[in-house]
Amino acid sequence: LYTQSSSTASLDLYGAICELEDNSIIVSHWLPNTAGTKAQIQTWRSTDGTTWTKISSQALDNALDIGSTFGAGNSGYEVQKTRMRSIDGQILLIAHLLGHNTSLSSTDLVGQWVSVDGGTSFQLVEISDGTSAFSQPELLIVGGKFAIVYHESVDTTKMVFLPNPYTGVKTA
Repeated sequence: LYTQSSSTASLDLYGAICELEDNSIIVSHWLPNTAGTKAQIQTWRSTDGTTWTKISSQALDNALDIGSTFGAGNSGYEVQKTRMRSIDGQILLIAHLLGHNTSLSSTDLVGQWVSVDGGTSFQLVEISDGTSAFSQPELLIVGGKFAIVYHESVDTTKMVFLPNPYTGVKTA
């Protein structure tokens, strides 16, 4: 499906897979620019699981800054795992991000994006602000609704139901 070049091998791909309502499958993964300063999501689609077509190399409405390092006040993120699910043609993509700004209460952040065009493009809903931890988020469909499960602390796991994919996990 995709082979990393030596210039992008420093970034883990953290892929996600999602079956759409038409029984096609989309796969997404992180894709850094050649300078290693920005990360985008690349998406692929298949109707048979064997033949894949790239549908976007820049699916996010804005690439994420990954060029900085960890430190007080620093901008950017270290990208982590992604998850994707679809309900009624609305695809929700979430990503675990480690914020480079170590001044935050938590650097475990969650990013949320929505696609309504089959995974060709994703619009940002929100990236959490670091006031609470959103470690290792998982995305489920429970009772016909999106649900995000995450670790808030070492001994606290939470589940949040989203009334729609445009509702941020922080406000749900």
